[in-house]
Amino acid sequence: MSLTDKLTELDEVIWKQYEKVTQYCNKEFGWNKYDLVGKANVGTAISAVGTGVYGTLEGYLDSSPVLAISHLFVPTMALGIYYTLKKNIGVWEKRERHQMENGMIKAPQFKAWRPMTYIPGLILNFTTSIASFLGNLKISENTSLLTQKNYNILEGLRCAGLASILFFAFSSLYFKDQIMTPPKKKKTIPQAIKEKLTGNVAVPQLEEAKYQTIDDTVK
Repeated sequence: MSLTDKLTELDEVIWKQYEKVTQYCNKEFGWNKYDLVGKANVGTAISAVGTGVYGTLEGYLDSSPVLAISHLFVPTMALGIYYTLKKNIGVWEKRERHQMENGMIKAPQFKAWRPMTYIPGLILNFTTSIASFLGNLKISENTSLLTQKNYNILEGLRCAGLASILFFAFSSLYFKDQIMTPPKKKKTIPQAIKEKLTGNVAVPQLEEAKYQTIDDTVK
């Protein structure tokens, strides 16, 4: 078995975990996969802004204006992607709804490049963040305003932000490739919790339908 085949199998394993999340959120909150794409998109934008703030502050305290300015590229790019996705999500959902009404359900396409990019980047930034918080990363001696403690905090937060960007960005890709779930009345998390506690279901499912899983579409 080639490396590509192994990575494709891993991509399928990851995809199935997102399938569980998608179906749970549909049953509990009425959210479909495009709602989750939107929420992951918001998570990416927020993480990118935070990463840019921490990186810019680190560069400023390190008396490195070039480094400070360069960190503004991350939130700028992420916000551009955020608004592009926000604009397209409704179009994608409308198109797929129309396809479902005509009995067309796309089987997911597993991709070797996703885990190859997603997992190493996530692990690298997450471990770097932990190492920084633990004080294992050292700054140069000629740093003027940035103390070792402040560096550890800012670098840890910056790397955690990068890991968060990767997580949300690739989550949006996995959610987008899910099989469309049955339509339901959307609820907020507080509404769903209240219904659980009180035992009252305010709104019934709008359309009864069997959940489509990968086993239904791929034989």
